Formats: sequence, C-alpha cells, structure tokens
Amino acid sequence: MRLLTFLVSLLLLSNVVFAQNLYNNISLNVKGTASLFISNSFTNESSATYLNDATVTINGDITNKQASMPKGTGLTRIIGTTKQTLFGTQPFVVNDIILNNITAGSNAFEFNNNSLTVGNSATFTDGIVVTNANKMSFLDGSTYITSSDVSHVNGFVEKTGNQAFIFPVGDGSKLRLAAISAPSASTDVFKAKYLQTSANPLYDLSSKDPVLDVLSTCEYWTIGRTSGTTDVDVTLSWLNSSPYDCLGSVPVTDYYIGGWNGTTWKSFANGGTTGTAAAGTVISKTKPPVYGPFILAKRNIPLPIKLVMFDAAMGKEGVNVSWVTTNHSNSSYFIIERSSDGINWELVRTVPSEKESNKTHDYSIVDQDYKSGTNYYRLIEASPTGEKADYGVRLVDVSKGISFDWQIFPSPNNGHFAILIKDENEKQTYEIVYLDVLGKEILKQKIYSGFNTIDLDFLASGAYVVKIKLDKEYRNKTIIVN
Repeated sequence: MRLLTFLVSLLLLSNVVFAQNLYNNISLNVKGTASLFISNSFTNESSATYLNDATVTINGDITNKQASMPKGTGLTRIIGTTKQTLFGTQPFVVNDIILNNITAGSNAFEFNNNSLTVGNSATFTDGIVVTNANKMSFLDGSTYITSSDVSHVNGFVEKTGNQAFIFPVGDGSKLRLAAISAPSASTDVFKAKYLQTSANPLYDLSSKDPVLDVLSTCEYWTIGRTSGTTDVDVTLSWLNSSPYDCLGSVPVTDYYIGGWNGTTWKSFANGGTTGTAAAGTVISKTKPPVYGPFILAKRNIPLPIKLVMFDAAMGKEGVNVSWVTTNHSNSSYFIIERSSDGINWELVRTVPSEKESNKTHDYSIVDQDYKSGTNYYRLIEASPTGEKADYGVRLVDVSKGISFDWQIFPSPNNGHFAILIKDENEKQTYEIVYLDVLGKEILKQKIYSGFNTIDLDFLASGAYVVKIKLDKEYRNKTIIVN
C-alpha cells in the first residue's frame, strides 16, 4: 500500500490510521492527537517532507533519505517481534522514541549505513540496538529514560550539549555504562563505545604509568571528543562476574582509570566510587587531557619491604633460593613459585615474614623438586590485607650442569652498583645490555666473571632491565635507580 499526500486528509478525519507499508515521497505530517500505525516497513524518500507531531508506531524496517529531517514534537515507537533495520542515506530524526523489540538475540534493531538522532528522550524497553559503524545521537538537552542488560546500545552513542551524560552502552548481553561530566559548551560533542575484548595489541598494555599495576585484559571503552575543547571527568563501570572480572577481587578504592595518550596508558586515578566490589563505578580524579581508549586498572600499592637481594642457584642438595629484605612493617609472608616455561607457575613454598621491622632479614629455602632443564623462580610478597608484589624471576639451568649465578646489588641504588658473576664453566666475557621500561636500549657493555663495579650515574630515577647474554640467550634482572 502506498499512502501519499491524501494521508494528511485522513488524519483530519480519524485519530488512528493503519498502513501495512508506508512509502512517502511527498509531504506527510502526523499531528494533533492522531496516531499512525505502520505494520511493516517505512520508506521516506529524498523528495519527502516527513514530520511527526503526534504518535507514529513502526513495526518493520525504516529507510530515510530526507535531508535535514525535522525532529517534530511527537513520539516514535519502534515496536517489533522480529529484527528491524534502519536503512537510508540521511539520519532518521525523532523527538521522543520508545525502543521495544522482543526479538531473541543481540541485534533487535540494527543500523545499516544510517544513524538515528534523538531530539528529546529515548526509552530503552526491550531489544539491543546495534549501530555498527554508525551511531545513535542525542542532541543538546536530550536524554534517555532507562537502559538495562536487555536493552542498550552495542556500538557508538554520541552526545551533544553541556549536560553530564551516561552512555547506555554494552556488549549486547550486559550493560557496561560509561559517563562524562558536563561539558562547558552546548556545542561540545562526545562519542562512546564499549568493547568486550582486550585492548592489546592495538593499545599496548605493557606501556603504562608505574602506578597502574594491572590493566584489564578483557574490556575497554572508547570515549572521543569529536567537537569542542572542554575537558570532562570520565566514569567507568565494573562488573565482577565472568567474563568481565579481569582484575580479580579488587577493593573498590584500588580501581583506577587509565587512558591511552598515543603511546602510554596514563593514570587518571580514582576520584570516588559507587556500588560494591561486585558492581559499581569509578570516576577519574583528574580530567583527561586527551580522549580515546579508557580502561579499568588496579593501582600499584607499594608494599612495605625493601628487597636487598633475590637469587636462585644450583647447590649440592637442590636449588638454593635466597633473598634479603629490610622494613617489615606490614609484610605477612613470601611466596616462592617455580616454572619450566616462565608462563605456568606452581607453588614451591610459603615463608612467613619476620616481624621485626627495623632489621635486615635473610631468607632461604632449598627446592629439591626442580625439573631437568631451565627452572624459573619467582618471589612474591603478600601483605596482611591481600596486596601482592612480584620481585622478578631468576633462572637456573639444571640440564647442562651449569650453576650460573649473577647478582646485582644494591637495588635500589643511585646508579652505582656491582654485578657479581659466578660461573662453573669459567666463561670469561659477557655482554650486558641496559633497557628502560619501554624496552629502549640505553647502553651495551662487556663485563667479566667475578666482581664488576658499574658506574651509571647518568641514569634518571626509575626501573631498568639488565640483560646478560649467556650462549645465545639473554637472562634478565631489574634494578631500581633512585
């Protein structure tokens, strides 16, 4: 059925007009107390002037080609029991809209090469909106009534205006909100999307501020400022249920927000939280100077001990693992783990911390269950409240009968330190490479078996990786320069 200009006359005679398909290519104004029901598809051509000042219900697909489509003052109801699709070359503009499609699945209303613009309000009742490369836009002053796990936007949502806004985004099964504080200008535009995937390798998770201990590996958001100059606070949400619990059990005060500045995940800290450890939100403490990917992170909590030495070497009775610490004001115990590949770890021993906090303490264990080949040993410290710190990895090669041992002390240091090499195979010369935390090579030098005094007082404060070449492989240690 094609309803053209005579439909306007029908609206003057009846409060309700029904159409199976509506093909509008001239002028159509639904106004007054009229209601227009379209039980199938609605196509609005480029030559049309469609204006809704009353109530229009659409049960099928929508195609809009009308440029500069007015929002009107009416209500558009997108109601369906099968998937509905938005087509066309021009955004479909509405004043108020209700989205209620009970289609099972995660794409009840899908945008295909077109976008939808909301002038006043949107109500997410049922059904997932999938925008693909398009967007659902909210104009200045507009908002939405509600959103939920069963009804939100999987894709881009755009907001124009100077109002604080919560983006109703998710992955099609869970609502994963993000928000911004109020911009200063009514013309500022921000656009957001949730991605239930790792930011790696597109945004390198290993390149981060030291205060960011662990970054989420399963989700992130993009919040872009597409117009304007206002800096806003950013809010992200957490959900500690699989597959969204990427940071493990984290006290709400330990959630931080990280943002990608093009090369590094920068910390925007924790400016306050809502909710519980199971679900809640965290707002940035500082306003991001750049916009793009944002991520949940666990902050790096400095533990109380100072590690003087940590070493592992083959002995007569097994692998000797030893370490020396100072300052035990809040340390609970140590964990020693072993691995044959550096990836999968198993517990060797737990050792309680000494309680005298103002003394130096020596610790050691003997591992008699080492494996043939290369054995990796890892030292972890735990506090009484559950925070943990990893103090690096040491390697022992058992298969070749090598009791290769090298130590760097002290660490932390001021750029002056010593490297002690003990080697039963009597190797004489070793290649040492110094790298910064981003993996950039700073210096390469030759040292020898025995005691080597190193003077690198030009190093800035921070962490550095020291690599020693043994045969064709490098073995790493980390030093801290203060």
